[in-house]
Amino acid sequence: QDILKRISEAYRRIRNTFRFLIGNLYDFDPARDGLAFADLEEHDQWILRELNQLIAQLTQAYDTYQFHRVYQMVHNFCTIHLSALYLDVVKDRLYCSGSNDATRRSAQTACRHILDVLVRVVAPVLVFTADEVWEAAGLGPERSVHLAEFPKERQEWRAPHLADKWNQLLELRSEVSRVLEDRRRDKVIGHSLDARVTITARDAEQEAFLLKNVALLKNLFIVSGIQIAPPSAGAASTGWTIEVDRAEGDKCERCWMYDLQVGADTLHPGLCPRCADVVRRIG
Repeated sequence: QDILKRISEAYRRIRNTFRFLIGNLYDFDPARDGLAFADLEEHDQWILRELNQLIAQLTQAYDTYQFHRVYQMVHNFCTIHLSALYLDVVKDRLYCSGSNDATRRSAQTACRHILDVLVRVVAPVLVFTADEVWEAAGLGPERSVHLAEFPKERQEWRAPHLADKWNQLLELRSEVSRVLEDRRRDKVIGHSLDARVTITARDAEQEAFLLKNVALLKNLFIVSGIQIAPPSAGAASTGWTIEVDRAEGDKCERCWMYDLQVGADTLHPGLCPRCADVVRRIG
């Protein structure tokens, strides 16, 4: 019974990943809305780089008949790379940006590629689910996923220049998540969007790296504010020092981020400037 329970939970995770991807592509036409890899936001480029590596690993696993590794790698990708990281971060862009904003279309382009690859690679082992996903999402001219080709690596998705940078960013995200969890236990914050994170750099080089990526960090940590402090005598010599406080300003009723300019728009006093702009454009 325990074995069956674990298998059913793993299957449910993969199936729910498909459901999330399909649900957020309802208004996306690849021919009309899709962006080239070079035009994608960096986080979207990173996930396609990871997807490219998954294709190579799964191809090798299938070629050597290691079907247990296929299941493990797909499940880990859905759980670790997508659910706990990428999809959690891009929800803000998918839900709160304007429907035709480039940042939303960038996320949808990446999600469409992820869906197309995942459904093809699981088709030999999740036969009926893959066929249902293929039909529901209208992914290709073939009437069945089992008539489509297995995905191949793409040269443009390799993006070696992203490797070191994103290793650092994800290491920092892991440390920030730990501090955020401590502050939740201490009742300083509830949701991570209640927080403002202050990072004290170890040295000038690290400070420059953080400042260059400060806009990316706010979305990556799913917080309302980021502040980069210059190196100081009390900073940790082996890494960054992280502090978490309550975010300043009021909570936007639409995106839930705290912003000092919430209330500045008289037509939409409960919204931050970004959400007020989107709602005005919706009409």
